[in-house]
Amino acid sequence: PDFARRWRNRGAAPQSSAPVRTDSDCRGAEPKRRVMAELIPPTRMNLTLYKGKKKAAQKGYELLKKKADALKVRFRDIAKKIFAAKSEMSEACSTSFFSLTQAEYAAGDIKSK
Repeated sequence: PDFARRWRNRGAAPQSSAPVRTDSDCRGAEPKRRVMAELIPPTRMNLTLYKGKKKAAQKGYELLKKKADALKVRFRDIAKKIFAAKSEMSEACSTSFFSLTQAEYAAGDIKSK
């Protein structure tokens, strides 16, 4: 029975074990939400700690930005090389096709011989 119930509810959202609050439980009051200021005491030590975290986050952001810019430059260089190789290949193919056409004109149909 338990397996069948779990199988039927496999796509449903997981059930919470906490009781659901209804309007009658709140008695008109809105449920209390915890704010970040309530969780962290405002001490000088926490101020210093969070200043350091902020500075580290800003440094990490700047490093990631520089890395992204460097990768974009590398990508553009590789794209330029690919474009040059494609245009060179196109030129070589057109030259070879023209040479084949000249040879067929001079010697007749090469493919059937």
